[in-house]
Amino acid sequence: MKVFISYAHEDFNFANKIYNDLKNHGVECWIDKENLLPGQNWKFLIKKAIKESSHFLALISSNSVTKRGYVHKELREALEILDELPESDTFIIPVRIDKSEPSHERLKELQWVDIFISYENGLDKLLKVLKPELKINPIESNKKSFFTISRIFFIAVVIILSAYLFFIQHVESKNDNVQVSQNQKNQSDYYKLGLTYFNQKDFVRAEEYLKEALKKDRNNISIINLLLDIYQSKAVTNILKYGKIEDAELSLKKAEELMGNLPDGVNLETLVLLGYAHKSLAQAYKDKNNILLSEEHWQKASKIFETILIANKNNASALNGMANVLSHEGKFRDALINYEKALELLPNYAAAANDAAITCEMLMKNEPSNKELWKNKAIEYWKKAIKLGKNDSRFPPEYESSRLNRIARLSAQ
Repeated sequence: MKVFISYAHEDFNFANKIYNDLKNHGVECWIDKENLLPGQNWKFLIKKAIKESSHFLALISSNSVTKRGYVHKELREALEILDELPESDTFIIPVRIDKSEPSHERLKELQWVDIFISYENGLDKLLKVLKPELKINPIESNKKSFFTISRIFFIAVVIILSAYLFFIQHVESKNDNVQVSQNQKNQSDYYKLGLTYFNQKDFVRAEEYLKEALKKDRNNISIINLLLDIYQSKAVTNILKYGKIEDAELSLKKAEELMGNLPDGVNLETLVLLGYAHKSLAQAYKDKNNILLSEEHWQKASKIFETILIANKNNASALNGMANVLSHEGKFRDALINYEKALELLPNYAAAANDAAITCEMLMKNEPSNKELWKNKAIEYWKKAIKLGKNDSRFPPEYESSRLNRIARLSAQ
């Protein structure tokens, strides 16, 4: 069972809260900001995720009912699937996060969840559909009349509670795929547990089991790839979402220990993300005026990108990352060459076009005699970045207007 969460861009914080709370109750969810990776074809993957989902949560708000764009396209995709299902099946669940009513007539035919009135009650209603095996503790639901019931009913409640606890333990053991004592777990058991929790994005437990598995098989490339993926994900989340530089540093140090003697077959895309995590940390330290640590992480990012390009010189993400490093070092022409190579390999690479435009502006300052040349190239790349950014979920809605203003200022020079 997988749940697709559809929402207006402005409602991301609320959508993310629902995503995390459902996930904490064992419901597998799909939301663009968490599941899409850099460079992926987001339109294709969103459509694929909707088709593969068991349920479609349509978050209804003043933003979504007035918004035109991809959120309505997602709903149309879901309605097409609904048409193919028996009328008794539940697929689309409208979730009102404010007093707004759905604008689409088909949604008005479906029972809503008014989560804005009581978040806890709304979440419980969702779980009854998405996780029906979860039971409400009978003592909690009847505590007002508990002391008036007969002794026989009290015994029945105790029996139900015991059965409930047994059920929870059974679910946990089933989730772990194997129920054996700690001393009996072998490498395969630890790996299965780690992979299960990794897929649930429970990275704390996943790391615990995968590290145990790695102790028994130091060169297992599948385990190493998963651990590297966990460490880069933790690092980026701690930097960009929480601003926890120290925690990000710890995750990247763990990754470095694994990368000390890498066997063949390491996932290059995971290494790319690690390189970008070091770049983000370098920028975070620079913002705090810690130039020494900033430079240290720029060097680590550079080393990772070099390693990737030795293995595959046509890795567009690594070329772009190395171009970032070269630009930081003031080697703007070399950086631009790498950005252009990345765009040749990946013509829809919006980030590369954006960074190429910035580099051309730097060359305008560094090479005054060629100012007109670099100005025209900067404008060209800004236009390309605007066009490509419309199809890249990482680019905010205000990106186009801010870059058009930048083009206007350049043109006026």
